[in-house]
Amino acid sequence: MGDVIYEGDIFEWMVNNEEIRDVLSALKCVSPNKYKEIKRQVYSITRFKPKIEKELGFGIKIEAGYEPKQRKPQELTPFFFVLFPIDRPTDACYIVNKREEIVKQPLGYKIKAGDRLVWVVKEEEWLREIVVALAGLDEDHKERVKKEVFKVIS
Repeated sequence: MGDVIYEGDIFEWMVNNEEIRDVLSALKCVSPNKYKEIKRQVYSITRFKPKIEKELGFGIKIEAGYEPKQRKPQELTPFFFVLFPIDRPTDACYIVNKREEIVKQPLGYKIKAGDRLVWVVKEEEWLREIVVALAGLDEDHKERVKKEVFKVIS
């Protein structure tokens, strides 16, 4: 809060399983076949990608991988972000102020309490990309997605 938006600024969504569960629970109601396809793909992952950089569209990207821990650089810790451009409104993401007005010129805009980023999922495929990438980091992530997302929704 209070930061000014500059060219190239992004919002980083640090994805967690609870949020993925909420999104997929809604998807199951709206598009049960797409939900089943995502679940099938997660359960069938056999090869893992410990580093991911992928553009979904409209400047929205996935970045994931492992970085050394600060206090124990020999140990790696995972990170998984969906990155949203906030320096310009798009059809897929934009900033809304507390009066529910779209911030049409975000460059130089000072972020205030009540402002929020709106993400409009333009393609259900984006959700598949995010969930499969998260589960595909390693065996632990896959098992946690199965347990904390799909088993809870079922």
